Amino acid sequence: MSSLLPRVIQIINKPPNERTEAEIQALQPWFTKKSQLLQKIKTDILSDLIKNCNHAIKRKDEVVILQGEKGHCFYIILRGQVSIYNKESTEEGQSTTDRESDRSKFGNFLVNLHDGNAFGEIALINPDCIRTASVIADETTDLIVIDRQLYNRSVANIIKREFDEKMNFVDSCHWFQDWSIKWKKHLAMSLKKEVITFGDTVYKQGEEADTMYFITNGECKVHVDPSEHQVQFHKMISTFDSISSSENCNSLKPMDIGKSQPSARRHSFKSHQAVNLCYLGPNQVLSDVEFALNMGRYYTTCTSAKETSVMSLRKTHFERLFRRKNPNTIRQMAQASELQLARRISQKSIKHSVPLLKVIIHGLYDQFCDGKYKAKVTFENHLSALERSLFPNSPVPRDKYPLRKSSTSSNPT
Repeated sequence: MSSLLPRVIQIINKPPNERTEAEIQALQPWFTKKSQLLQKIKTDILSDLIKNCNHAIKRKDEVVILQGEKGHCFYIILRGQVSIYNKESTEEGQSTTDRESDRSKFGNFLVNLHDGNAFGEIALINPDCIRTASVIADETTDLIVIDRQLYNRSVANIIKREFDEKMNFVDSCHWFQDWSIKWKKHLAMSLKKEVITFGDTVYKQGEEADTMYFITNGECKVHVDPSEHQVQFHKMISTFDSISSSENCNSLKPMDIGKSQPSARRHSFKSHQAVNLCYLGPNQVLSDVEFALNMGRYYTTCTSAKETSVMSLRKTHFERLFRRKNPNTIRQMAQASELQLARRISQKSIKHSVPLLKVIIHGLYDQFCDGKYKAKVTFENHLSALERSLFPNSPVPRDKYPLRKSSTSSNPT
């Protein structure tokens, strides 16, 4: 396919009236294979696009798009790579120092884009046409350039429909009800719709946790190999062991009858039997715990139990939109995750075979519970309260430890 690239560039560098019908038809399969966006348009519209698009070359470190400027075209990468940067409104207009790299002037790094990826369309959707991010070439990069007129008659409807679908998801999702319109739009721009075929792996345990998934349709199976956790999350487990040892005289309980807590945990982590944790479906979130606690790696493996549609979000966007701009949403998600995990470890077979779950609950308690609450309620009492809240007929009042009331019903496991 790459051998055709010089021919493609040669043809789209011709004036439109010199591009023959035979040349245009010959390039159609190449264009549709290169770009997912172009697979969605009709043949006659694709012919119009190939006939009238332009070609641009950007050298390494050259600015393709500058945030704040008006945009009148969008791009598809033929060959190369670009990086996208976003400067928050409070940063705009700030001067840079000599110690800052050239790219630091453009704000926070968001994502890399490669061959076949499109960018710059948001300015053509927005009424004000303002660029919402800067784009810089990471290497010599060949681009298809589609101006506004060609955009309007070729891909505008598809891009607008996909954006509206993502915006509808954001508006209807309970996690984002309190977000401002501005940040809802930024989130919709950052989401990517994906369809996962039955049996395909969404992510594997131990891989870099770089993407969060919101399930919109379908079902996913979450399973785990506890034998790998000791290596994959050694620091996290060691920290918990140290805290457990220091608090052992208070309320920490052994994880296995007849064994001290550390030895029981080591025994459990050596198990080589894969454990099925749960199935997750619409309105539920994958990898929220990994993101909330900055675990770095996925602690489970997730596979599609049927064809599943998701909205995916890269971690760089999560850090910008959640942690910096809407941190309370992380707290709410962490509280819901605590109940999910407590529900899982309420099953003794899971509690003893996957001890990392208790370590994770402790991490959520440590980072997201109020300081005054933690001063009064030890972790073990907090965990007991979580477990009791799962059983409405418990003799202990459910609100003895006031936890979360708004995020539990919509996220059952």
